[in-house]
Amino acid sequence: MRLALVAAFALPVVLGCAGVLSAPEGTNPGECADDADNDADGLMDCEDDGCDGASNCANESADTAVDGGDTGSDAPMFMENWGSSELEITVENGTSAYDFGLAEDGSTTSDPWTGEDCMDGYELGSGDVLLYCHTGTKTGITIPYGDSMASLDEGATLFNQEYDGRVTFIAIDKAENCWVWGADPSYFDKLGCTEQ
Repeated sequence: MRLALVAAFALPVVLGCAGVLSAPEGTNPGECADDADNDADGLMDCEDDGCDGASNCANESADTAVDGGDTGSDAPMFMENWGSSELEITVENGTSAYDFGLAEDGSTTSDPWTGEDCMDGYELGSGDVLLYCHTGTKTGITIPYGDSMASLDEGATLFNQEYDGRVTFIAIDKAENCWVWGADPSYFDKLGCTEQ
């Protein structure tokens, strides 16, 4: 999971950035299709385990679009279950680990909670921005409910079952393909995600 508190003037956030030369293949956009051994392990692109799940490395018979717009029968399918103490997001046909973001629907409140959206974050009264993203596996994630801003740490969410129907979700894979579903998928339009 990622938790970052940044000043509002430093808001330009780039998902998945890594500036270390020895970072695994597939860490940076385009590395799984550049015909280069980016992590110097002797394996290039789809041969490298770091590119498992990248859209261009999918099985040739799979119904996978190069742009991450896969909507066929092999496309990942995301489902949420609001339990009494935790939110469970399950993935069918998952191909890599996913980062999961949640954002409250702005049509239900004048100050929607977006601090867990993996994108823009939530501006605090101090001008700082809280940006949080939940890292899961290729099969999903279970996130316990917190009860206050103070309880928002790695592994917890401010949302609970009372938000069922009022939250928009995003899942981002290792290749930075993304899928959105829930209350208002247009919230994530600027990322060009596939709507589930």
